[in-house]
Amino acid sequence: SLQRLLNEGLPVAEAIDEALRLLDGGTCAGMDVRVWAGTVDLRNGRLDYANRDQRNPVMFGEAGRELLEGSGTRTLRPGDRMFFYCDGLVSALNAESFAYGQRRMVESIRGDYAKEVVLNALKDVKAYIGDVRQQDDITLMAFRLNRYLV
Repeated sequence: SLQRLLNEGLPVAEAIDEALRLLDGGTCAGMDVRVWAGTVDLRNGRLDYANRDQRNPVMFGEAGRELLEGSGTRTLRPGDRMFFYCDGLVSALNAESFAYGQRRMVESIRGDYAKEVVLNALKDVKAYIGDVRQQDDITLMAFRLNRYLV
């Protein structure tokens, strides 16, 4: 599993690639598998991440907002939040058949706590689509780093 590979100390990008290789050789061949994974060192907020998806999570806090593309390292500070979403959010259509979009999503996310962030995003996309029947699922997740562990 991906967790096992990360626990063995593989860098995040290598662990994802190996997990995807193992899936491709098994019963999941031909499936569209999308993965974002990261590890956070709770002593200092170091976030190591890798993305094998088209959706880039958003890291935001006092320093602003950033889409985390590709692979990399960032530092989460106490109070910073991360927001994850599936394609159903950004592709949600309004009555004029215009998609909600990534830019609107990034601009609209707000809240001090994870639950607030998710509920505000849902509220905004529902206001945008109005009475239009939803065509895809909308899966959202957020977390907030409250403090470092010492």
